[in-house]
Amino acid sequence: MIENANYELKKASREDYFQLCEYKKKSIFENAGEMDCTEKEKICKFVEKAVSENIEEFQNILVDGKVVGCVRHKYVNSRIFLDDIYIEEAYRDKGIGRNIIREIMREGIVYLWVYKSNEKAVSLYKKLGFEVEDEDEYRWKMITLGEDVLDYFDIEYTKGRLIEWSSQGVEPEFCFEINGEEYMIIPFKDSLSIQWLGHMEEIYFDDVETLFDSRVFDRIKLNESWKDVNKIWFY
Repeated sequence: MIENANYELKKASREDYFQLCEYKKKSIFENAGEMDCTEKEKICKFVEKAVSENIEEFQNILVDGKVVGCVRHKYVNSRIFLDDIYIEEAYRDKGIGRNIIREIMREGIVYLWVYKSNEKAVSLYKKLGFEVEDEDEYRWKMITLGEDVLDYFDIEYTKGRLIEWSSQGVEPEFCFEINGEEYMIIPFKDSLSIQWLGHMEEIYFDDVETLFDSRVFDRIKLNESWKDVNKIWFY
């Protein structure tokens, strides 16, 4: 029995190819239900090709220097696609998967596909804040805004993040709804703008403090704790 396992992530290499294929096949065959030999052969070929072409996106999960699983995630259209996460049975229920997913969620909007029959995984994702967005015959598509999204309801936290983003000019647009109106703040390098979604009007500002002290925000009537904000999301 393995208790309180501490883990680390390490970038996979070509030497890990066969192990990664085995993990990915197990993650499918453990949850996909009955298959005939032809279906299994097709899946095996698909997995081997997918791992070979995307091996640089995989990370090994190590406990005490031993590889016990893998994870793969990547950006797709400004969202993070959690494509694979697999942990050997002896190392499950130790909080490893939960903590890895939480760290990925801190990077932004995360989505994944999970087999409907994998009730344990579905339950975990719901506890982490994922919601069903779509489905096919066998799987749910689940999505979350990210674990730290609630932090943005603190106006000082939001201002701090916007300052970081505008200095980098690389982060997604920050959107919020208040009093039935939707707004978008767009960070640029050393500046930012605000616009009303569905309208042509857009106003530019040199810095975050100037924006938040402007008549624009007087018009929106934000208070110190930003309590009137109904919804926050990102593009």
